[in-house]
Amino acid sequence: MDGSGSQDIVKLISDLRRPESTIRDKAIKSLQAIGGPGAAQAIIFALNDQDARIRSAATQALLSIGEPAVPTLIKALLTDDRTLQRSACEILGQIGNEQAVEPLMQQLQNSDPLVRAAAIEALGRIGHQRAIEPIR
Repeated sequence: MDGSGSQDIVKLISDLRRPESTIRDKAIKSLQAIGGPGAAQAIIFALNDQDARIRSAATQALLSIGEPAVPTLIKALLTDDRTLQRSACEILGQIGNEQAVEPLMQQLQNSDPLVRAAAIEALGRIGHQRAIEPIR
């Protein structure tokens, strides 16, 4: 990515903090179009936006980015934010990348039953053999 691309991401990250939901939504769509791990890192925290439409847009953007978003989503599992953990589990399950199996299996020990349920569902979607035994 050239210098202008990283400047674009910095501006879009700033836009994600604006109070106007239309600006936040537009920033997410622009980041989705840019794609890649940098865009995923910028979008991830919009999963906690107070506006359900923004949370949905962030989910769709991360799903659209797909495989390049997986490392960022796995890192989100390591936060203390239960809502973010649950969303990351759900998105990882839909992306279906086997890199997520081990981190999702670790979430089976999470103290939050909603995170555990999201991890079980995600592991079921991925369907990897290592994931079957712990969820039986």
